[in-house]
Amino acid sequence: MAPSGHIRNGAIAPGLTLQILDRFSWEGNAYIDRPEWERCGLAVDLYDDMLRAFHEQITAEQAPEHYTATRVYRPTGTATLAETRAAVLTSIPLTARAEVIACVPNRWGMVASTGTHMNQAMERTHQLVDILTAAGLARKTDG
Repeated sequence: MAPSGHIRNGAIAPGLTLQILDRFSWEGNAYIDRPEWERCGLAVDLYDDMLRAFHEQITAEQAPEHYTATRVYRPTGTATLAETRAAVLTSIPLTARAEVIACVPNRWGMVASTGTHMNQAMERTHQLVDILTAAGLARKTDG
């Protein structure tokens, strides 16, 4: 599992979403709040620390662009998370934020970007995948 936090209506949303994986394949998402986390017998301090880290990152990096988009892509067999992050971070405008959310070589990856409007954020994710493809870090896909 991999946790993620979310923004809803311009504010940090309560709870976390867990990305459920089967080895290298994404299986789906599940929402979990603090009481459910505790009911499952998981360390409450870990839940609180993850939410706190997400909140601190978001509030410390207030970008002027408020729309975000993600895109799934297929990394090459030799792509690493460090390489893909470096390629993405050197290719975005200073006003934007971008991130490589995941990179599982030869399986799946996900990029995210901001924009001044939804279409710009979505277009930037396509551009990021094009950049990764040109750098030999992602496979060209149809569509």
